[in-house]
This record gives sequence, C-alpha cells and structure tokens, in this order.
Amino acid sequence: MPLRTENFTHGKTESNRAVVFPNMSGSSIETKWDTPPTGTPIRTASAVGNEPYKNDEYFATGKGKDYGMDKLVNFIKDPSNFGKLPPVIDTRHPEDPSKSLILDGNHRTFAHKQAGAPLIMSHPFTHDQVHLSVNDYDPNSSTHETVPLSALREEDGSYNMDKKHSQLKGRTLRSYFASAGDS
Repeated sequence: MPLRTENFTHGKTESNRAVVFPNMSGSSIETKWDTPPTGTPIRTASAVGNEPYKNDEYFATGKGKDYGMDKLVNFIKDPSNFGKLPPVIDTRHPEDPSKSLILDGNHRTFAHKQAGAPLIMSHPFTHDQVHLSVNDYDPNSSTHETVPLSALREEDGSYNMDKKHSQLKGRTLRSYFASAGDS
C-alpha cells in the first residue's frame, strides 16, 4: 500500500479521521461535525487508554491532577450527568476486538473508571478512519505521511501486532497501540 501524504489539521474538515503517532506519543483527531456527536455507550471496563503512561500515579499527582480529575470524577458519580460530557473517540482494538481502544478521551475514561461508572459514551471510528503516522510526532508540522490501519490487516482479517511493516519504517503495531491487556 503506498503512503498517503496528507495535510492534517485539527478542526472542521471533510472527514472523520485519527492519526496515531508511534512510540505512544498520542493521536490527533480530525472531525467534520459542527457539534460533537451524542455517542453510543460502551463498557468502561473494556476501554483501553492509548496513553498507558497515564496511570493511577499520573492522575493522582502532577499534571494529571492539574486537569481537575477530582471534580470530573465527582461529576461522573452523579447519574443525572450521564451523557453530558463529550463522547470519547474509540476504535476496536486491533489485538482484541472485544476491547475499545480510546484514541481521544483518556482523561474522561480514567475518571469514569475511578467513579465506578459502568458505561461511557463513545463515538467509534472504523479502522479505515484510523491512520498511522510513518514519522514521529512533530508539533511544528501539519503534514503527515500515513497508512490506514485497515491496510495492515492480515488476509484472515486479524492484525499481527508484532509484524514489522515496511510502510511504517519497520515499526510494529505495538509501537502505536497500548496492549489490549492494559486498562
């Protein structure tokens, strides 16, 4: 599959797409909606954050605490607030399709888990909408060479998380995604 060089910027655009950067350096979400979608409920327990370094310690101290996590958890604990937060953006985890891989909304996902909320609202992206950046994240660039995740699917429909892909400069899918066992 040839590489696609695309001008990628946040905000309103012609498509809904996520660009995931290697080495767990995050993702950028590009959406075409004028207002956020209402979302579909998913099980919080099956949600895997794609920023595994943002763990309990991160949210309890330092930068994570600065996001007002305590207020967010208390807001979520009130059942009348269900669905009032913007939905997270997720896709089926390529390693385990029974899991939801959170592309955007790791803080909200963690807060839902801390609050003991069984469900979180989600807006799912297909694997055609999830693009992997060939290069490392560069905050000064809005152009990225990408490969759609779906182009790396094996003939049987699965994904080999450990296969080195020439289109990704020899990287494996594990260099882009948290393990399905993480949560």
